[in-house]
Amino acid sequence: MDDSILVKRLDKQPGKLVLVSDNREAYPPLELDMTDEAVCESVRIIGRVLWWCREA
Repeated sequence: MDDSILVKRLDKQPGKLVLVSDNREAYPPLELDMTDEAVCESVRIIGRVLWWCREA
């Protein structure tokens, strides 16, 4: 979105794609209307997160 890369869980529903964050309190789900051709062309899935780590 706006030249950003987001890491979200995907939830497919009829006619829409819902992007869900693990932190739903700070980042509410974002629903994309997949019947809109402009939206379909702007969504690009570029990978899959298999593992991540950070120092405590």
